[in-house]
Amino acid sequence: MSRGGMLKSVGLLMGATLLGRVFTLVREMLVANYFGATAQTDAYNVALTITTALLMVTVAPIAGVLVPVYVERLNRDESAARELLNSLISLYFLLLSTCLLIAYLLAPTLVGVYGAGFAPETADLAVRLTRILALFMVTDGFFGYFQMILTARKDFVVISLAPLITSLVGMGVLWGLAAAGVGVDAMAWGLVAGNAVGLVVAWQGARRWGIRHRPSRQLSVSVRALGKLSVLMLLGRLIGEGNNLVDRNMLSYLAAGSIAALGFARNIFALPFEVFTTGITRVVIAHFSWSVAQDDFTQLRRDLSFSVRLAAFFMVPVTVGLIVLRIPIVQVLYQRGVFDAAATDATATALLFLSLGLYFRALTFIGGRVFIARQRMSFPVAASLLVLAAHVSLNLALIPIWQLAGIALSLTLTEVVGTVLYYGKLRWDLGPLDGRRILIALAKISLAAGVMAALVAPLDVLMRTPTMDTLTRAGLLVVAVAWGVAVYGGMLYLVRLEELRIVLRMGRDFLRRQVKPALEDSV
Repeated sequence: MSRGGMLKSVGLLMGATLLGRVFTLVREMLVANYFGATAQTDAYNVALTITTALLMVTVAPIAGVLVPVYVERLNRDESAARELLNSLISLYFLLLSTCLLIAYLLAPTLVGVYGAGFAPETADLAVRLTRILALFMVTDGFFGYFQMILTARKDFVVISLAPLITSLVGMGVLWGLAAAGVGVDAMAWGLVAGNAVGLVVAWQGARRWGIRHRPSRQLSVSVRALGKLSVLMLLGRLIGEGNNLVDRNMLSYLAAGSIAALGFARNIFALPFEVFTTGITRVVIAHFSWSVAQDDFTQLRRDLSFSVRLAAFFMVPVTVGLIVLRIPIVQVLYQRGVFDAAATDATATALLFLSLGLYFRALTFIGGRVFIARQRMSFPVAASLLVLAAHVSLNLALIPIWQLAGIALSLTLTEVVGTVLYYGKLRWDLGPLDGRRILIALAKISLAAGVMAALVAPLDVLMRTPTMDTLTRAGLLVVAVAWGVAVYGGMLYLVRLEELRIVLRMGRDFLRRQVKPALEDSV
């Protein structure tokens, strides 16, 4: 696939992810309207945590490494690929059936662990919801399986549509049942129904590729192919969670509200990161896996270089925008009720230092996909241990000096450490990574983002006016973002950034193929 095709796929998935986040916001509004922040929603969240945890330690690590293993066999021998899928579907049935039984039979015990302080009636509700969400666990597991198959086949249209359909169906069921007075069970059944429909869409998408499953008793095929990689994937994720545990523990010794301030800042930070990474993950893992399977490491380096530059294209201006507009962003999103100006300052400070690591986090994420594609997970696990050690050390050094800002800066410097480790190893393994081209692109992008910051800054000063109402500030924030995008795009055009030329060429091609014929027909 050309760079234009790769960019088109990333754009498609990013757009679908952004729309999905809007659907999630609407769903949260429905939940808040019907159930609020009550013991009922506490019970639901505990039930969802239990079933999600079961998925994370069973089929999620397998799905994380499925694409490169499947692509390797698909490239080598179609029958070997079919054998793998037949064995793997049997393994999924076994694992998910076991999870279903555990969630159903041991629900009271699991709720006692995750919701130890619940009142008896809340605990009973959590048990019932856990048993309903056990069905979600099964549908979601198979849904992820078929999405990985479609990723390997580079069928990004179905991959982008299926989650949107899942969200719409889930919201419809939630709204209908909640309006009918079903109660908090509506949330669980909405999730089950949405994922069931998404599973059917993904399954039919796989059938379009001629994929037919015949469950096999030879589970050893999939266990041998995926077992070690899956275990290492799970281990790496568990080590990564250690960063969150360390932060929560150390923040508990700081001023009251520090944990919440960092959490609010992370919520803002996570939106652009998730939109970008969700959009690019499936595209790059498919491209990287095919390059590795075909022993085309020249193409692998080209795709990696393009992905790094693409990350800069999106992440650098977002980083600058979050830094410049951090206070009005926090004010618009959170400053109301008991969330006062002091809370805004604390959250904005955390957001400032977190944002500095946004691009490095994206780089580490992309680099990690290369190791997955090469089926070499030992280094990411070792790197995760080193990153965790660096994070603890940086926390101990910076928190006594800068308190909350110190822990946010520690997180950013930890991302830098991860980037250096990953790309140092990739440079050692793959050879030169097109560094000169990357640096030129970074220089152009940084210049454009710097001009954008300078021209948006006056609007930021205006929005910090204490007497300004939230609606006016929100309107000005939209104007500031639109103005910033326009300035950034204009500057990139002036400095002739290659990635922007690809986007513009794609737009012209679309107008020629679709819009122009439609206008001629109407005449």
